[in-house]
Amino acid sequence: MHTASIAVLAFAAAAAAQPALNPPPGAVDESGRFGVGTEISAQTTPGDANSVFKITEPGLYYLSESVVVSQAPLRVAIEIAADGVVIDLNGFRLESNPPSTAGIGPDSIDVSDVVVRNGTISGFARGVYGLGVGNTANRMFNTLVHDLIIEVADDPTGFTPVGIFTRDGWVIRGCIVRGSDAAARGILADDSIVSGCRIEVPAIGIDSDNSLVESCYVITTGGFTYNIGGQSLIRGCLGAGGSASMSNGVTSIDNKF
Repeated sequence: MHTASIAVLAFAAAAAAQPALNPPPGAVDESGRFGVGTEISAQTTPGDANSVFKITEPGLYYLSESVVVSQAPLRVAIEIAADGVVIDLNGFRLESNPPSTAGIGPDSIDVSDVVVRNGTISGFARGVYGLGVGNTANRMFNTLVHDLIIEVADDPTGFTPVGIFTRDGWVIRGCIVRGSDAAARGILADDSIVSGCRIEVPAIGIDSDNSLVESCYVITTGGFTYNIGGQSLIRGCLGAGGSASMSNGVTSIDNKF
């Protein structure tokens, strides 16, 4: 028997020995992009007095459709109340109508090792907010935020609109932030890495101390494009419409403001 014939027979035998690929009936609980996870919904992640949805266990959580919330001020739409949480918006939109305070963030406890990614957050004064809304002593640490579009809104309680807000060392990359409120800011992030973001707001584009800011493009209407302080490094960034403010300890390389 020829070698080729033996190989064909061996492949056929191996294929016959494999189990049939017949999935069980019913819905499959997965995001479709990043593997098995839990859908964010009123049934699986019910909220409380401070939130519309609340995540209390580590794991991957995702949207399966765009969500519009109508919540009272000083609440967070998706509250993170556990370490090790990944929120994948899965290309969908999280929106508040009417505008309210916070889209995604902690409230009741400190949390760490969080990822928020891949979608649009609209209608909140703080899109991704690293401080608790009801208790600003609670914080979100060691967080990666990427590939988001954030449309900041005026807040009825007087919170300054900021697309992404942290004091606690995040990595923020590939995000677009825009807003029309006169006080709107794009990213406020200390001790962080901000990379590849595009900001279009009236007041301040990127406000950061002791950070690496690189490859960003900011447009403001008269406010600071960049307000950078501490021992920061800013490189390869562009700005238009407003001026840039740098403190004495900042290293500036290959920027055009």
